Parts: sequence; C-alpha cells; structure tokens
Amino acid sequence: MTLAVTAETVERLLGLAGELERRNALL
Repeated sequence: MTLAVTAETVERLLGLAGELERRNALL
C-alpha cells in the first residue's frame, strides 16, 4: 500500500470513529 492510500484509510477510520462518538454522546 502507498502512503497516500494509507493516509486516506486512516482518515476514513477516524471519521467513522468521530461519527460513532457523536452518536453515543447524543444517546
């Protein structure tokens, strides 16, 4: 994997984690 692809994957994972945290905070 290239660094660009790895960085993009990490960004997506962090984005998903952030969404889950926001949803849990609302519950």
